[in-house]
Amino acid sequence: MDTSEETSGGGAKKPKAPSASPVAALSVNLLRQILLRIPDMGSLANAALVEKRWYAVASNPAVFRRFDALRRPPLLGFILTDRGDVLFPSRCSNLRFIPATRRHPNLASIAAGADVFFEDLPDYHSHDEGDADWRLRGCASVRLFLSRGRYGLLLAVYDPIARTAVFLHTSTVRVFQHSNHRVRYTIVVDEADGSFLVIGVVECEAVVFSSRSGQWVEFRDDTIIERILLLDTSTMQWLVTAAPFPPGESYCVADMPEHGGLCLFSSKKC
Repeated sequence: MDTSEETSGGGAKKPKAPSASPVAALSVNLLRQILLRIPDMGSLANAALVEKRWYAVASNPAVFRRFDALRRPPLLGFILTDRGDVLFPSRCSNLRFIPATRRHPNLASIAAGADVFFEDLPDYHSHDEGDADWRLRGCASVRLFLSRGRYGLLLAVYDPIARTAVFLHTSTVRVFQHSNHRVRYTIVVDEADGSFLVIGVVECEAVVFSSRSGQWVEFRDDTIIERILLLDTSTMQWLVTAAPFPPGESYCVADMPEHGGLCLFSSKKC
């Protein structure tokens, strides 16, 4: 007995086309909302490799900006410094904290309880002569970067909310042999695990401290040129960048992932 089904015309019934997978059936708006809820940037990059449509949505500048904004730590406030006309002050500058959380009671209470003037910094004794004042050198992601001593050779990264500190020893770092007041610093904090990098640059030399390894690493480039030197922390290589404005004009640097990374801003009176 023939069990095949037949149509009214006597021919065999055509098999149904396979239905679209649940992933392919997602609308662009729904897919955008799903991608915005992915926990971190690495997971977003992996999700973008699922298919071309996912990549198109994940790489959209508007989605990227929103993704970054949702994970950006909230702003607790600003610390204003006034060191007068002293280039290298021997004591801590006058500090003033301006909270930026009046509309958020929970954040306001955190800011009010934070030790932003590092008065509760744990005691640490060193042989660096001079005063015992800690001086603010920078901050990032609720971490204060401090130095102490006549030559600023004792460094610390302080969490004013948890009131914990990591002290950095510079005695073995050649860049700091005489004084680190000439060194320009930045601190980069990984929000995922709280680890951080301290990067110091002076002329064509750079040093990087990693809280994960607890070690300093030195980098040097003897080529002195009148251009902007950029240290790529992913490869630890120096790059040369020509400034898009006349020499001598002031500028600032901002990290803007939606525009490809670091951006230079310069302004002048018209």
